[in-house]
Amino acid sequence: MHCIFVRKLIMVKIKIILITVFLVLTHFSCTKDKNGNQDANNTIPQVQVDLYFNLNEPANFELTTIGGWRYSIGGSKGIILYRGQDKYYAYDRHTPLNSDENCAIVSVDSTSFFAVDSCSGTRFFLADGSVVDGVATMPLVQYETSVVSDVLRVTN
Repeated sequence: MHCIFVRKLIMVKIKIILITVFLVLTHFSCTKDKNGNQDANNTIPQVQVDLYFNLNEPANFELTTIGGWRYSIGGSKGIILYRGQDKYYAYDRHTPLNSDENCAIVSVDSTSFFAVDSCSGTRFFLADGSVVDGVATMPLVQYETSVVSDVLRVTN
């Protein structure tokens, strides 16, 4: 009788341990920022991007000078194309913070150095997509860029 009781007690302890491990793993699998907001880099829709821009076309004139930029269709909520010092950058306009909100979109500010989140006011540096200030903790989603014969290609 004593052995049966000990076995049941061990089984109960094992169940408690397994439930505790499950709850801990579940808790830490949800990425949140310092304010408890869902980290949206995991919730921004992954869409196929394969775009070409002829840099000699008038619509792309702004991209011929360092610091130049333009918006484009593509990505989840559009793309920002930015001409850096020695390369081109392409960022999804879908902000990585509270991405399920309608206002979850970034726009280039008047300095042309930063993209600003319409919801939170977080500013992102266009030279690398990193957070400059604000509540977001993740950078902008960046796409690969390459230039061949004056044609800029943006892919993921």
